[in-house]
Order: sequence, then C-alpha cells, then structure tokens
Amino acid sequence: MRKLVSLTLVLALIFGVVLVTGCGKNEGTVKVGDEEVKYSEEGGEVTLKDEEGEATYSSKINEEDLGAPIYPGAKMDEDATASVATTGEEGEGSFTVAVFLTEDSVSEVIAWYKGELSGEQNFMDMSSTAGGEEMGMFTFSSGDKSTTVTITADQEDKKTAINIMTGSGAGSIPTP
Repeated sequence: MRKLVSLTLVLALIFGVVLVTGCGKNEGTVKVGDEEVKYSEEGGEVTLKDEEGEATYSSKINEEDLGAPIYPGAKMDEDATASVATTGEEGEGSFTVAVFLTEDSVSEVIAWYKGELSGEQNFMDMSSTAGGEEMGMFTFSSGDKSTTVTITADQEDKKTAINIMTGSGAGSIPTP
C-alpha cells in the first residue's frame, strides 16, 4: 500500500511538471524509496514503469472507456476525470473515472440513466432519498468489468453531478 501511495504521488508530481512544461515527449527516472521508477509523457499520457509493471495515466476519456453513456449536453469536469491502465504481477487492469455536470435536475438525470442502463447485465438500482436530497446510483457488470454511475446535486455549482466509474481486471472497482 505504501508503494502505491508513493507511486501515486510521483505520478501527480510528474503530471504537474508535464502541465507546466507543455507538450512534447518527456522521459526520465525518479527514485521512490529504494526503487527507480521510469516515466514518460507524450500526448497527454503519462506512463510509469518499475520492475513490478507499469501504469499509464490519461485524461482523455470517451464513452467506450467509461462503458456507460454520457448524459446529453453534460459537460466533463476535466479536473476530476482520469483513466489508469496497469500491467503487473497480478495481471492487467484499468480504472476510469469521469465527472460530468448538467443544468438538468437530479430527477431528470436519474430517469434518463435508469432508462439507458436498466437492460445491462447484473443491473442494480440503489437510488435513494436522504434528508430531502435525491441521489441516483446504478451499477452493472459483465465478466470482470464493473461500472457504477452516481447522480447527485452539486451544491457548490448548483448543478447535477454525474460520476461514472468503470474498472476491469486487476484492481477493478467492486460492485456493491
């Protein structure tokens, strides 16, 4: 776990450097504890490699990556969206998370996703109302791939937030 946290911090540092220095291809090596981790960045993707495997981070997301449709007219929150693909001793895995915002009501978005997703394999609707706030939560899975869609009111922006998380293979997200 400590190594994972260290690699995540290194990834964040490298990604920050890439944003500051701009486009192009950047490569190098950083030391994490006693290990050396190689990194490379090109075209908005950052890859980390060590003796246990590699992880590639990207902020380029589409419906295919998510495994779920994107609500019509919703705008992606690029600061809260990422995809990570890993290869290592435990096998291959991927995890994608994206946040979208819309002016439509929570109720409208919940109804739309329920209609779009209810035919998916192993579909579960765990939507609820608590403290007067409606929240949508849908999960579905097929094979080793699982997807969770949550819909909530974004109090700060006064919009509806849609969070889509998809994982597969080693390190995928569990389905409740």
